[in-house]
Amino acid sequence: MILWGSRLAAPIILTTQAPMTTPNTTNPQLLLEIAQLKERLHHLEAQVHCGDTSNRDPFRDLAQAAAQVIWETDASGVALDDAASWRAYTGQTLEELLDNGWVQAVHPEDRTELQLRWQEALATGNTFNAEYRLANAQGVWRWTNVIAVPLLDASGCAVKWTGINLDIHERKQAELAVRANEEGLRLALSGGGLWMWDWHFSDDNVIWSDELYRMLGYAEGEVEAGIAAWEERVHPEDREQAASALRLAMDESNEYEIAFRVLWPDGTVRWLEGKGRIDRDEQGVALRCYGIMHDLTSQHREEELQQSDERLRALLDFVPSLVFLKDPEGRYVYLNETYQKHFLKGRPWIGQTDFDFWDRQTAEIFRANDAEVLRTNRANQFMEDSRDQDGTRRCWLCYKFPLTDSKGNLFLGGVGIDVTERALAQEAVQRSEDRFQLASRAGRIMVYDLDVGSGRVAARHGLNELLGFEPSEAEATLSWWDGRIHPDDLPACHAAFGRLKTGSHDHVLCYRVRHKDGRTLWVEDHATAFYTDAGGLRRVIGSVRDITDHKHTEEALRESNAQLKHSEERFRALALATSDSIFRMSPDWKEMFYLQGHKFLADTEVATSDWLERYIFAADRPLVTAAIEEAIRTKGMFEQEHRVRRADGGTGWTLSRAIPMLDSQGEIVEWFGAAKNITDRKLAEEREQRSYERLVTLMNALPVGVSFSDDETCRNITGNPTFLQQFGIGAQDNISASAANEDAPGRQMSYLLDGRPLTPAELPLQRAVAENRNIPPMEFEVVPAGGKPWVASASAAPVRDQDGKVVCGVAVTVDITDRVNAERALITLNADLERRVQERTSQLAATNKELESFSYSVTHELGAPLRSMNCFSSILLEDYRDRLDDEGRGYLGRIAAAANRMGALIEDLLTLSRVTRRPLSRQTVNLSILAQEILLGLVAQDPERQVELDVVPGVEGEWDPAMVKLILQNLLSNAWKYTGGTTGAKIQFGGYRKGAGRVFYVRDNGIGFDMTYASKIFLPFERLHRGEFEGTGIGLATVQRVIDLHGGRIWTEARLGEGATFFFTDQGSAEEVPGVGA
Repeated sequence: MILWGSRLAAPIILTTQAPMTTPNTTNPQLLLEIAQLKERLHHLEAQVHCGDTSNRDPFRDLAQAAAQVIWETDASGVALDDAASWRAYTGQTLEELLDNGWVQAVHPEDRTELQLRWQEALATGNTFNAEYRLANAQGVWRWTNVIAVPLLDASGCAVKWTGINLDIHERKQAELAVRANEEGLRLALSGGGLWMWDWHFSDDNVIWSDELYRMLGYAEGEVEAGIAAWEERVHPEDREQAASALRLAMDESNEYEIAFRVLWPDGTVRWLEGKGRIDRDEQGVALRCYGIMHDLTSQHREEELQQSDERLRALLDFVPSLVFLKDPEGRYVYLNETYQKHFLKGRPWIGQTDFDFWDRQTAEIFRANDAEVLRTNRANQFMEDSRDQDGTRRCWLCYKFPLTDSKGNLFLGGVGIDVTERALAQEAVQRSEDRFQLASRAGRIMVYDLDVGSGRVAARHGLNELLGFEPSEAEATLSWWDGRIHPDDLPACHAAFGRLKTGSHDHVLCYRVRHKDGRTLWVEDHATAFYTDAGGLRRVIGSVRDITDHKHTEEALRESNAQLKHSEERFRALALATSDSIFRMSPDWKEMFYLQGHKFLADTEVATSDWLERYIFAADRPLVTAAIEEAIRTKGMFEQEHRVRRADGGTGWTLSRAIPMLDSQGEIVEWFGAAKNITDRKLAEEREQRSYERLVTLMNALPVGVSFSDDETCRNITGNPTFLQQFGIGAQDNISASAANEDAPGRQMSYLLDGRPLTPAELPLQRAVAENRNIPPMEFEVVPAGGKPWVASASAAPVRDQDGKVVCGVAVTVDITDRVNAERALITLNADLERRVQERTSQLAATNKELESFSYSVTHELGAPLRSMNCFSSILLEDYRDRLDDEGRGYLGRIAAAANRMGALIEDLLTLSRVTRRPLSRQTVNLSILAQEILLGLVAQDPERQVELDVVPGVEGEWDPAMVKLILQNLLSNAWKYTGGTTGAKIQFGGYRKGAGRVFYVRDNGIGFDMTYASKIFLPFERLHRGEFEGTGIGLATVQRVIDLHGGRIWTEARLGEGATFFFTDQGSAEEVPGVGA
């Protein structure tokens, strides 16, 4: 990089992307190297300046081979030399470097940031070091390293700066390649879920990739990479195993491989696999261990899911309940092990029906129950009887319900709970009740009357029926009865008898007694006590009845209820295993009992009545409520698609289904349901619908005809409204020229190309489909049957499927009839216009000559009266001042001022007329000298003004000297005039090369103007600041006339309140410089 500038402008500093170093001291070695290189280059420069051209090529060769540029600036950054080494390297000329032109040699992306850094270096005196891209003489961008150091005086202040540019292109390219390779490796490892680590044992230094921070549960840079940070995250149960594997690798082998868990602070557990290698020195001492880490969490989760599935199947096979699944035709698609063990004994069952397993009557009952569930589309429960392979009767409480899989296939699911014992127990209870009634009628209930004082039982009716003893076989004593009571129940009986003694008038007690045949019976003893007047127990009368069957029934019921509860728990676990959200509702849906949302919906374990507001999207609540009411009315399935509030607070879509559970009277007891997450499907449908609607809207709005073929035969073609209008057909008409129907509109039209009829196969759409390629625009004439011919321009393209096969085609047709007719008319018009232009040109030349003569005569004729007006008004003011009042003197002053303005206007008109009559005399003119002379004259006229004048020296051009002075006089005078009220006024003049031509400019920071009016300022008598500043409005019109005569161009750039810049060119440059102006 070189820092260079003219004496009139400060340099512009560039920015690089590379990091910079700014030490606080000067580098002596660097200064020495710079001085040596500078001495060699100055020697070569001296030879060049002395006319020795023999070493010019070696000078350039040296600059290109060494790729070094040496430069010096003063303490403010302005160059102290002519930038020869910079020009030799970049190929720029001195003129191109004017006004910071050297910036063009720096890469556009490197032109911003460095300026602040350079200014900072100038301010602090720190070494400046940067890397950026620079174009060499061949226009090739190459990376360069600029280094600049200050030379300090005794007080430590910078006297000047010395710098060099070193070519580092190859090194930079290598660095970028290495960086790209490293990034590619990082992406490859990251894409494969791999992360690198490297542990140097000598200094215990550990390096690992950024992703490993995240995998260990750290924020990037949260901790220093190291063994301690790694061990902190290893699961406590795996730390010893991981450490042992590492010690084994270091002591006995060179390979390290271990799978272990890491535990994050939030409790998250992830599985990692580490693989590494040990590097050793010649003595076998371990130096470093390096390798990769791999995240095995997904793999372990898949294994856990597989194990969960296996456990679920094992659970279903283990449960004593029947679990089965049938298709709508009654064919079995799933049976658990319990079902097969009870009824099939190894027989094939897939695809079989109940009629293959049971007698016809039983199978018809099962099939009728299945049909009821499928017909009503709601769950139901049935009591079904069957017999095992050995003939044992089984009673099953079957819950049957409809199921639909993800593909929409309907199945019948069922769970059968073995309630044989309960059913049999219920039957036994019934039989026991019957026996009790019979016993009561026949006196089977034993009735007793105990005399407490003697301990004898006076009457024991029904003893034989109860215990099998005849009255003669039993002692009529209380002790004999105690001997029949079960030893475990005897203390309770004595305690109850003791309570009777203490005033408890009666009791009911259940206990066991031994039958004559050794059986143990349960009896229920109802006793009533009678007391003496003193309150002592004297008599107990009671009855004892056999409740053995009842007790067995209760026990069977308890066991059956326990089994039912256990089966319900297993059924709930089975429901939780699905990915759908599961819920339970009250019969009227006013309360939600339970919801397992599976992270899609928020879970609830307690009954809640605000579920509608909590979960259902507000706009969908009426729809959901209506569906619920209909399901309650019909006692059928509830099914509805609707929006819900997801667990994360967002809005999702769900397909909700629920079935009622009915009691024996057919009344709803509870609702069981599932909500399937269909958000992705709904969003995809909405995007597809919006895309289709936008496409239809776009096609209907297009101003060009768009047509489509239904298939690759192109026998049926239709199009958008514009296309139908072009061909004059309806939306249902077929425009295909190869339509199968001869009456189709397409078969009634003709198509001509240069008068030759086109076959259907030659039309663009048919060609695109047949040739499987895009057909460029083709112009031809369309001749409708009985209609007006028109000219079409049509292009077409095939439409292919995902395998690249053509399935149809599309064409775009534009009606270019008006354009073709206009082109034909334009040809005729141009010919006539050319003739008329030639005639008018001759007339205008004569008229212009007469107008110029007239203008000159008029200005001369007006000059004399104006001078008289000015002269006599001055005499009146001088000689008759005392005779006139202030108003009269004011009128005379205004007459004199108007005469002066009119005179100036006449002079300007004379000048303008002379410009058009005077022949050009071109020669090389130093415009810088002319500008300085004009500005000095303006300063002399108004010496009190403080204006900064900046004239770039040596600006030359091919001009008529007098006329170019007229240009500069007008432009510089305007700049002087319009900066009159500006604090810190500044006027600049300069020039630069632009392509093969030259551009000159006059710039000021005056009042400027709105660019909206830029096109008016070069018109005669047009003034943007009328009344604020003096002038006639002829000056810029004269400037434009002079520049036009030279074959150049003038334009301007301005901003209101910020100044204006006028650019102009000499011959040969106008087409190269854009701008607003003339």
